[in-house]
Amino acid sequence: MASFQQDQQSGFVQLAQGHDAFAARMMLVENAVSTLDIQYYIWEYNLTGRLLFEALVRAAERGVAVRLLLDDNNTARLDQVLARLQAVDGIDIRLFNPMRNRRFRLLNYVTDFHRVNRRMHNKSLTADEQASIIGGRNIGDAYFNAGRGLYFIDLDVLVTGAIVRDISADFDKYWSCPSSLPVGEVMGSRMKQLQNRPNRDTSILDSDPEARAYLNSLKQSPYGSTLSQLDVEKTQAQLISDDPAKGAGKEQKVLMQHRLSQLSATPEKELLLVAPYFIPGRWGTDYFKRLRRQGVEICVLTNAFEATDVPIVHTGYRKYRKELLKAGVRIYELKQSAGNPTGRSPDLSITGRSRASLHAKTFSIDREKVYVGSHNFDPRSTHLNTEMGALIDSRELAEGTATIFEETVPPASYEVRLGKDGKLEWIERSEGEIKIHQREPGMAWYHKIWIYLVSKLPIEWLL
Repeated sequence: MASFQQDQQSGFVQLAQGHDAFAARMMLVENAVSTLDIQYYIWEYNLTGRLLFEALVRAAERGVAVRLLLDDNNTARLDQVLARLQAVDGIDIRLFNPMRNRRFRLLNYVTDFHRVNRRMHNKSLTADEQASIIGGRNIGDAYFNAGRGLYFIDLDVLVTGAIVRDISADFDKYWSCPSSLPVGEVMGSRMKQLQNRPNRDTSILDSDPEARAYLNSLKQSPYGSTLSQLDVEKTQAQLISDDPAKGAGKEQKVLMQHRLSQLSATPEKELLLVAPYFIPGRWGTDYFKRLRRQGVEICVLTNAFEATDVPIVHTGYRKYRKELLKAGVRIYELKQSAGNPTGRSPDLSITGRSRASLHAKTFSIDREKVYVGSHNFDPRSTHLNTEMGALIDSRELAEGTATIFEETVPPASYEVRLGKDGKLEWIERSEGEIKIHQREPGMAWYHKIWIYLVSKLPIEWLL
């Protein structure tokens, strides 16, 4: 991989489209020459997950040292896969906050709730300590416009330069922390059993025509060749990451929201926030109201009830919706059918498939700075899970976010407003027409009952 000058600036490339985001990951893995450090909350064993696993094996076979750190909350069907990967020379795997009971995983939440309720939500892929991809995407078909069904509208950035050194150091901190254990130590005597079981899986490229077709489609992406051919914007960027001790409940002093304040990330004119699981809580609601009193314009894009993939989150969000609207915060809720089928990959311009759900976590400050990362604006991200992201000085990216809110968000979402009677109404704009919904779109009577009952439970801190 080409070497970049080690200056104090960072470079970045926005990865808004799913195909591009996967092509960039494959490019980094396939061009790595010495190291790959990879850290994810979810890694699904489907088309894209298997393609990346096989790419890691090929990298190890040509001498690349591969370190893979996965949160153990979502590895239920991966034990045999991980055991076989660990057997490959050059691949080393660790699990964060591992489940001690591998067979009956739910029992861990009964016997060890305080620990296993805290997860590593970080997402990064770093090659040769030269380039990294960080952002909102996990590894799985829904994040990369592969397969069928639900598609996540998401955002990553490929970064180079000074920030990569910080990401590498941050990975080392997580890799060596007490919460990260070698996969062999976690699986114990089952490790050899899993490795010796007959392997019925063949290479996905040999067995699945859809995988070959998907890889061929990536050839159209400008991000699938080499890093040196990318148009990298040079700017200042700062890594914001929780201490891994937070995953053990031992570090609460330096939370990401306080780090943002320290980095002069307080809006003075405008805040544009994209948050799929938006639960501002009392602290966030008061923060937004304080900004509004100071004259800051605030727009929020989150999932409509019909579009969310985690319906229980809606019970926390709806508690604060009317109060925020009264304060002058503008709220848009992404439709389940976000845009028209244009043939393009869905991206933050919100076009593409008819079944979409927002998953990007980003905000723009005064059209000068942009945050891209894993942090949801909810209590779980703030207090329980570890998170990471980058604060980037980029007027171009910030203006792009503003353009999205001005031009593409309104027709792809419902704007929530307070009607003359003080009740909520949902404004739908489509092909020049405006339709006003007096009832929440996509919500049936039984949904309302369920949400009402759940909202009475003292569980907001878990959401």
